[in-house]
Amino acid sequence: MFRIAERGEGLFLTRVSPGAGVPGWLAFRNPVETLVAETPEAVREMLAEAEREAAGGRTVAGFLAYEAAPAFDRSFTVYPSEGPLAVLSVYEGAPTFYRTLEPVSADPLPPFVPTLREEEYREAFARVKTLIGEGATYQINLTFPLQGTVPGDPLTQFMALAGVRPPPYATYFEHPGGAILSLSPELFFERHGDAVVSRPMKGTAPRHLDRADDLAEAARLGVSEKNRAENLMIADMVRNDLGRVAEIGSVVTPRLFEIERFDTVWQMSSEIHARFSGTLTELLGAIFPCASITGAPKVKAMETIRDLEHGPRGVYTGALGYFGANESRFSVPIRTVEVELDGRATYGVGSGLVWDSDGEEEWRECLLKAERLARLPEPFAYLETMRSEADGTILLLERHLARLRRSLPFDEAVVREALWKALEGVSAPGRVRLTLSPEGVPMVVAAPLGEVASVVTARLAEGPLDSTDPLLRQKTTCRDAYERELSRRWDVSDVLFWNERGEATEFSIGNLLVRRSDRWVTPPLSSGLLPGVFREELLERGEIEESVIPLEELKTAPQIARINALRGWQSVHLLRDLG
Repeated sequence: MFRIAERGEGLFLTRVSPGAGVPGWLAFRNPVETLVAETPEAVREMLAEAEREAAGGRTVAGFLAYEAAPAFDRSFTVYPSEGPLAVLSVYEGAPTFYRTLEPVSADPLPPFVPTLREEEYREAFARVKTLIGEGATYQINLTFPLQGTVPGDPLTQFMALAGVRPPPYATYFEHPGGAILSLSPELFFERHGDAVVSRPMKGTAPRHLDRADDLAEAARLGVSEKNRAENLMIADMVRNDLGRVAEIGSVVTPRLFEIERFDTVWQMSSEIHARFSGTLTELLGAIFPCASITGAPKVKAMETIRDLEHGPRGVYTGALGYFGANESRFSVPIRTVEVELDGRATYGVGSGLVWDSDGEEEWRECLLKAERLARLPEPFAYLETMRSEADGTILLLERHLARLRRSLPFDEAVVREALWKALEGVSAPGRVRLTLSPEGVPMVVAAPLGEVASVVTARLAEGPLDSTDPLLRQKTTCRDAYERELSRRWDVSDVLFWNERGEATEFSIGNLLVRRSDRWVTPPLSSGLLPGVFREELLERGEIEESVIPLEELKTAPQIARINALRGWQSVHLLRDLG
């Protein structure tokens, strides 16, 4: 039997991006009860009870550990669990929606230490290669934990780690045994009515500080035969798993080998759709655990994982999410910290091994995935990116400062002093990045500008932005909507955004200009865009005019340009994925 834990605050906080709506956070508090399952039999009983609660209008949220797998298939081999197999909290009433989280500061976490030596990993790696060579398996997802501590309040640390550009499935969950801090980018499945979507990830490459090197790395990942083969193998497994319970003929794969950008890595993902009208327990019975974190074939892969790994995985690579009467969403909890009540913490890392995998590269990939813990994202701040000239002056400085004053009051003398100090000794055109905290504290970074391209490439964003979003009219470090689209468009220099009315708005780093007969036009602020300082200058000089620009016009526009204060006026080659 499952048991009911003592009632506590039980906060469940998760990142959401509802279709074309404004992304934000859902917060569920004070569960009416928390269900805990410690045996496979109890997992199924608990899920049945949780589904009854959801059918009655409540929301259920929590996790299934990787070791819960035998609850759905007795042939799955796992380590004996050291904690509960599943914890689900039941919430009454609607959640609170937050557009953004309150900015917090926290020290980086103390270093997390691998629980095995590289030599031990190499031994396990060699055994996997032997099994693949013998034809016993095609791929194994080999993982190991790192251990450390999370001092202080776990929620504060989670908010600091998530930052202003959180991963799409970032989730925090308090339960009777501690807290889960998940920065997962991977969707296990999402369900609305009978429509199911899964988005497995397989294929990783490091990020680079230099933009050209960074995009080249993404391009290499996108065409890598090894990563494509590995990704396709997992996508096929997910299709097969869903096909066991989905409506006949409904399983389709609209997206393969997409490259997505995250703070420290590029990831390759594919997307599978299906239609399914059964229960959540039936769906989990077909697809849990996610194929991307086991290997192929799944039963043999899990048997190998049990033999080669040194202990249970816990929440890592299980499922973390929420469900109600007509919808559900669970992530694959990778990039996830499990924190015990005394602050001790575990962070799992791993990678998929195939025949042509290299042991040294796979070890490095695992450690690369742990870098996210040591690198706190940039906190919320107001932002100005300016151009310095060879004589030390800043182009359009007064307009930049005026735009900042419209966002918050600050000591202008302090800001000017910080700017001039950063530009001491500068003798060539440069890029000046000024951030101003909500308390008015400036930080300035000056760097060489480098070569400015005369022509840039761009694509349309996949979905619209809300023209009423106030953040569109202020330049801040909160750029998750832009970063999300850029992560999908790694093959071009920029993305052109549009609003819910089908009006073109702006690029991620500049305003839009379109040639219309004998004049240049730019969208009005009412379309939902940043009041760029160079745009403002050109409007006042009468060189451009404001006018709504329908997306349809872009198909026949003779010329398109991007303008900003740093790079000036650049022609745009818009790749014509305009429908």
